[in-house]
Amino acid sequence: MNHRAVALATLALAFAASFTASAGARRVIEVTVDDARRQAFGAIGAANSSADAMQYIRCYSDTSGTGSCTARNAQGLVRSCVTNNPDLVRMIRALRSDSYLIFNWNTAGQCSSMVLTLSSRDPPKSR
Repeated sequence: MNHRAVALATLALAFAASFTASAGARRVIEVTVDDARRQAFGAIGAANSSADAMQYIRCYSDTSGTGSCTARNAQGLVRSCVTNNPDLVRMIRALRSDSYLIFNWNTAGQCSSMVLTLSSRDPPKSR
């Protein structure tokens, strides 16, 4: 094989590898707790893969129809809420490792609303 063919083959492989390495849009949204809005949000996978050992965002539901969500940001601020609302409990049960979650709470600590997004842009939980 001549030098030109080797150079072209190498260039083609490097070009193909650059597309493979950057394929797909990604976002990393770590856990945020906003007391003024009584809101917490973050991507489960991003929180799991974060460099600090503090942050997490999680939800729980049981067979009685009760659910709860908790978030802790990188500074250690923790907020949570509970719910018996069947629609919110269904959303909690739909969470996956690549989910992006927003939850709000009222002054009594009850979950007042939730937004759940499943997206290829959110990294799945890595461990």
